Amino acid sequence: MAISFPTDEPPPVPTANFTSNAAYVEWREDNPNVAWLNVAYIPATQATKTITAQYGNANNTAAEFVFSATALNCPTGTTLSFSDPNCTPPVNLSATLPAPDPEGEQVVMTSEVEIPAYYSGVITVQATAPSGQSFPADWQITIAAYQVVNTETATRKELQRSRPFRTQRKQSDGKTVLATTLVLPMGQCTMLQGKPGGE
Repeated sequence: MAISFPTDEPPPVPTANFTSNAAYVEWREDNPNVAWLNVAYIPATQATKTITAQYGNANNTAAEFVFSATALNCPTGTTLSFSDPNCTPPVNLSATLPAPDPEGEQVVMTSEVEIPAYYSGVITVQATAPSGQSFPADWQITIAAYQVVNTETATRKELQRSRPFRTQRKQSDGKTVLATTLVLPMGQCTMLQGKPGGE
């Protein structure tokens, strides 16, 4: 998280823990000088691209979470794994990047996983190209975490701060369909090749 502010004004740093995921999203969205700042530069020699990021559930009850990947210029069929062995139950999810959509993006969402109340942990995401293929120099993958919003039980603030997310989902019969899920955006990080300065 990055906070930018004039030298004569204090930053909008919360003085207490957030009481819910929706309260956190409300604070971030209502403060335009607050933004996610999570970028990892991956060496070209690293065959499996790996990034770690903090995430958590500020709710006082367990919540269903999903993770998404929005990729550019990655081999179709790239496998993504999402893991956090310290969570109870452990997070162990996977997804496969589809072919680019008309905008050139490859968007996929994992299945849902229950995250305990007040949990804070680290998610490790690994991207592996299909056998015999490699990542081009201009590849990029943005990972995001979302709380799934149940419209039947959601609070007013959750409904106000949620947004629809449309992606390809694999059904139990193996077929891939377009599905829309109502979510609260909880955080994101991006990985791409190289380092600043062109290394």
